[in-house]
Amino acid sequence: MEIELVKKNEHSYKIRNSFNGKHLGEVIMDVDGSYYYWPDKNLSGSWSSHNLKQIAKILDDLNSEYGERVRKYFKDNNL
Repeated sequence: MEIELVKKNEHSYKIRNSFNGKHLGEVIMDVDGSYYYWPDKNLSGSWSSHNLKQIAKILDDLNSEYGERVRKYFKDNNL
């Protein structure tokens, strides 16, 4: 299974199985500015390490720009 990210709005994305289109959950920006994965509550079963790594990569990619801005702010302000 490969995982596909579909933008819902400015702060959230749907995650689905790209093979059959099944909804797997959502990635939502929280109040701290970072994105988190919220699995679909109706799912049951197990996850492979490959799929978990795909979800982790999606989160890392989405959170990287924000993380860089935070690091730059602290560096520029000597904090």
